[in-house]
Amino acid sequence: MKQSDDLKTREGLLGHLADTMLKLETRKITIDDAKAQASLVKQSNNLLRLDFDMLKYAEKMASPTLPK
Repeated sequence: MKQSDDLKTREGLLGHLADTMLKLETRKITIDDAKAQASLVKQSNNLLRLDFDMLKYAEKMASPTLPK
């Protein structure tokens, strides 16, 4: 099982999905478990994207605008 720190990056989320797929292939988890994990990863990715967008916006607002 991945630790929460591992899931704070896109690479960590992709690794978690790969682990989930391997567990599904070896029948260590059910299809419903895999769907639930995929849904959580999707939500986590949305949060990562939101954080990234907020950082881009903050940088844009902090940079001085050039006069025309």
